Amino acid sequence: MFEDGFRKLKYINNYTKDKKLIQYIFNGIENFNHPTNEFITYNMTLEHILSQSDSNEDYVGIIGNLLPLSAKLNVEAKNSNFTNKIEIYKKSQYDLTKTFAKMNQKKEKWRDNDIYGLTINLAEHSYNNVWNLNS
Repeated sequence: MFEDGFRKLKYINNYTKDKKLIQYIFNGIENFNHPTNEFITYNMTLEHILSQSDSNEDYVGIIGNLLPLSAKLNVEAKNSNFTNKIEIYKKSQYDLTKTFAKMNQKKEKWRDNDIYGLTINLAEHSYNNVWNLNS
């Protein structure tokens, strides 16, 4: 059920209803990764890994195709190809984004099945660790 909710979250230019919730989830993940509160997220934008203009609307807006990124880096990444985006993501201070870049640096393309896989991973990590709902 929790996983189903994650799969239904969506953010694209013409559907912004879930944007704040997705930012809240990413903020929770970052706070989990930085328990000392030394890292404060205040300039978080949502970056579409697979560009909104290049993909199926059913996949491009779901949480597995989104990453937290500063406004400055988001502008830099805008409409870049996947390989160039990875280099931009490496500059991010967000652990989720840096980890994504490291894990996908050898990939040439981001596909629908990758989006689905990341969605499931984010849901499981959030459920089991960030909000510890498994206990």
